[in-house]
Amino acid sequence: MPSHSLQLSGGFNYKIMPKKGYKSTKEHRKNLSKALKGRKLTKEHRKNLSKAQKGHIAWNKGKKGLYKHIEETKRKIGLSNSIAQLGKKQTEETKKKRLETRRKNGWWKNSKKTKEKISKTLQNHIVKKETRNKIALLNKGMLMGDKNPAKRPEIRKILSEQKKGNKNPNWQNGKSFEPYTTDWTKVLRRSIRERDNYICQKCGQYGNTVHHIDYIKKNCNPDNLITLCNSCNLKVNVNRNYWTNYFNNLMILKVGKSNKKLTFENQYL
Repeated sequence: MPSHSLQLSGGFNYKIMPKKGYKSTKEHRKNLSKALKGRKLTKEHRKNLSKAQKGHIAWNKGKKGLYKHIEETKRKIGLSNSIAQLGKKQTEETKKKRLETRRKNGWWKNSKKTKEKISKTLQNHIVKKETRNKIALLNKGMLMGDKNPAKRPEIRKILSEQKKGNKNPNWQNGKSFEPYTTDWTKVLRRSIRERDNYICQKCGQYGNTVHHIDYIKKNCNPDNLITLCNSCNLKVNVNRNYWTNYFNNLMILKVGKSNKKLTFENQYL
């Protein structure tokens, strides 16, 4: 924004900034963009900016449909974002931080409030014919079904090796390789399945997998074991504290005993 200088006695120059609502010229905007091109802010500067913006309410908050981008602008924004991300690789520290935050927040699990908001917005939502046609056009030429290279055995092997062991985001420092105790027998597993009538205690479908509620393999007490299906057994590996409490409460209702009293965590860990 251009400013007018006022010269006072003593040779001092004071800049007078223009009034509110002043619109800068095209030349001025171009000069600003040139000056700011390739400029990198320091960490201190960024911290100061974030502190200054804390508690500040954005001028466009709660206002919808103020600006609608043209198709060309949308395409340009998409291209610029994709170019900016090209060749960028995350460091191990950033990967670890992302994993920690996901585990704390329950990975991609939405809160009750967000779920309610999503359900309200999607209630009686009908997809227009135009949007359907657009989706169809976007999917045209995509490698679907057998044409997909990810279905080839060589590529599948490469993909599986990329997520093996500690490369996998669900890696728990080799907990799955921990040995079971001598109490973990076929007879015990069969008795748990029969007790639960071969029904998954999470989804209510057919279940054939016996799961440790407290995730401790050495604790083979029947009150610490529950029947699940294969898909639910994989799902409960995430957000473990929640599922431990969930199944404990379920066992209290079923058996009338709390698994907290029967846990062997203090004995074996």
